Amino acid sequence: MSVVETLNTHMKLANRLALPFLLIALAFAEDAQTLSQADRDFLTGHLERSRKELLTAVAGLTKEQWNHQPAGGGWSIAQCAEHLVATEDAMFGMVTGRILKLPVAPDRKRFGRAEDEKVIAHELDRSEKEKAPEMLQPSGRFSTAESFEPEFQSRRQRSIDWVKSTQEDLRGRVAGTMDAYQYLVMMSAHTLRHTAQIQDVKQDAKYPR
Repeated sequence: MSVVETLNTHMKLANRLALPFLLIALAFAEDAQTLSQADRDFLTGHLERSRKELLTAVAGLTKEQWNHQPAGGGWSIAQCAEHLVATEDAMFGMVTGRILKLPVAPDRKRFGRAEDEKVIAHELDRSEKEKAPEMLQPSGRFSTAESFEPEFQSRRQRSIDWVKSTQEDLRGRVAGTMDAYQYLVMMSAHTLRHTAQIQDVKQDAKYPR
């Protein structure tokens, strides 16, 4: 057998061996989908809205207002704000570093806006208090609103920029009862939840005026 014939034989064998792997790769590529523009717009819009409401709520606070502890316990505005910075880091990291490493769930009905709205409604329901895990507990990191704002801004802008540009299949990766997209929706709704708590602190009878 000539050198040319030998090479042709090896190439044909390699192609036959590679074909099953190519078909598997194509199957995964067909299952994986990038975000629809509607999903991208909804999530970035929600992230921008919750950022605006939070930063409006803490704008211009004095140091006394920032650190006021409401009667009967509960977090100060400073503690709520620090918790939100920690949560943004934790949830964004969980989505991008862990959930997106999961395989795309095959043959699964993908969630839509109705399921997203349920996630938001559940997060905004403050009728039941939940204790934050130790890693998300505030420790007095930000002494003033001015020191907090750029830290939150940088994290939230990172989240928004990533959602605008990512080609990852956020709807196809599922952890527990939610897909990756909904964890980011929950992160934004969580910001609104604690913004409402901040507004409650401002209504405290002994809140500095």
